[in-house]
Amino acid sequence: MWYWKYNAWNEAIAKLEGLKSTNQWTLPEVGRTELINLFAGRAYWHSHIKTAFKDIHNYKLMVEWLERADDADEPSDLHVWHMEKAHYTFKDLGVWKKEGTLDKDYQMRQKEKGKAKERTSQRREKRRIAVPIDEAETSRKKKNSSKVVKGSKSQK
Repeated sequence: MWYWKYNAWNEAIAKLEGLKSTNQWTLPEVGRTELINLFAGRAYWHSHIKTAFKDIHNYKLMVEWLERADDADEPSDLHVWHMEKAHYTFKDLGVWKKEGTLDKDYQMRQKEKGKAKERTSQRREKRRIAVPIDEAETSRKKKNSSKVVKGSKSQK
């Protein structure tokens, strides 16, 4: 509900600015604060609503969840939040934006998967690294191989 109010406020501001710029607004001046007061209290608006939704466009999965119809199945609470609750709070949203989940067990499993992948990639990288050969040994091998080739009967 608060997400929809936040979007409605943004649309109202855009419409008001458009009307004012084309000189079609003939009523007394209406500012952003008056519009905020239509949707919520000013302190609550700035402390909760604006803080929660100002960067929500960076979280596409959450936006899909917020914009879904009440009877829609996708994306599900479990898919987005990794748990199901009757109601989600602004605090829940803040935790989700920071951690990517509300389920601490899910978060620990994801961290373990990440660590396992890192260990696997480190093992693969170790196998790829060739052991450097001592330069003196390399030059000695080249000299010996050139002596054999020069002294062979097939070249004479």
